[in-house]
Amino acid sequence: MSVFKYNSIDELKELILSNIKNDDFIKNVSSIHPLDLYKVFETLDENQKQELINVIPNEILADIISYFDDEEAAELLSLLPVEKSSKILNNMDSDDAVDIINEIDDNSEIVNNLDEDVKELIEYNENQAGSIMNNNYISISSDMDVKDAMKTMIRCAGESEIIDPLFVLDNEKLIGIVSLKDLIIARSPMQIKDLMDTNITSCNVDDHLDDVNNLVNNYDIYALPVLDGDKMVGVITIDDAFESIIEGMKKDYKQMMAINTVEKDDNIFKIFLKRLPWLLMLLVLSILITNVTKIFEEAINQVLVLAFFQTMLLDMAGNIGTQSLAVTIQKMSSGEFENKKHEVKHIFNEFRINLINSFILSILAFGICFLFLLFRYPNQDSKLMISVVISLSLLLTLLISSIISTILPLILKKFKVDPAVASGPFISTLNDIISILIYFGIAILLLGLEI
Repeated sequence: MSVFKYNSIDELKELILSNIKNDDFIKNVSSIHPLDLYKVFETLDENQKQELINVIPNEILADIISYFDDEEAAELLSLLPVEKSSKILNNMDSDDAVDIINEIDDNSEIVNNLDEDVKELIEYNENQAGSIMNNNYISISSDMDVKDAMKTMIRCAGESEIIDPLFVLDNEKLIGIVSLKDLIIARSPMQIKDLMDTNITSCNVDDHLDDVNNLVNNYDIYALPVLDGDKMVGVITIDDAFESIIEGMKKDYKQMMAINTVEKDDNIFKIFLKRLPWLLMLLVLSILITNVTKIFEEAINQVLVLAFFQTMLLDMAGNIGTQSLAVTIQKMSSGEFENKKHEVKHIFNEFRINLINSFILSILAFGICFLFLLFRYPNQDSKLMISVVISLSLLLTLLISSIISTILPLILKKFKVDPAVASGPFISTLNDIISILIYFGIAILLLGLEI
């Protein structure tokens, strides 16, 4: 039988289902890219999936499942016998296997059947370097001849996630690295110690993922060695670091929208229950804003037109605050704040930028409000002074909003609180309260209103 030839996933699906009982089925499936097999899996019903799982070897299933989302993979494996699930996980890269295991609710029995290298990774916190490291790397000794090192690399290449670089260990202590290019060019007799690079950038197994990602990004490292003291225990590849960055961005986005606990597979009732506490908290804060506004009810009654411009003021404060907040969190995530000097420089830069923006917007607001009052409310007293109140209030609220949105995430980080928590609805509500106090406070002072 010839190798499967197909032009679409639908054609491949038909070939797989129609040839599943043929003798050379496994040989044909082995020649197909795992991504295409994953796409076929997505189109199958439960019985067809089960039939394929029973036939396809565990090592191929491991490659297919690596394309699943962790939650989907966990759901699929939880339906299989423990022994088979464990064998599939043992054939996966250890870091990918751990991500899936952590999504399985009752995983104790599966964990007991896993290889020791996978079990070790489960112990690390999800924010630690150890949680995304892989212990499938190639190690050599410094007294090896380059010819023997090449033989070791060839022998171990099939079981290792990376073959470049090779890590030089002395009693499990990392003492150097050798690039594959240098090893290929080198000629025997030459020992690895004469070829290796001893200028090594590494991280500790307990380091926070943000610090690890910054190392990978700033030093352009394809494979970052992970140490536990002096002992090398794993390696973090650039794709592992990139994946953790994406996950961190998703988490920050959810936190900014106050939906961090909502899972994509939750039903409507579960989503309702998870969102409700956040909405109730915001409701309380909104009531607080209403009560703050009520304090100035008498002042509003004296100059009703003030209420008309309140929405504009709050919206503009929210907009400029969101911009400053987004820039600050972005720079924090990319590791640009290496020390206090960088933080101070960022605060000063944001202040200067927003001072210019606020000044220009306040001048425009003065002109627009004055013209609006002139043509829309020709009988309104103190048109000029009301425009001054709006212009000055806008200037101050925009400046203060931007300062709060820039400094608050930095303060929270000092107290080990995720800065994204301070985002979205919370910081907007805080800016609303301050904006109302500034607006009506200035109106009372400049217009001589009573409260």
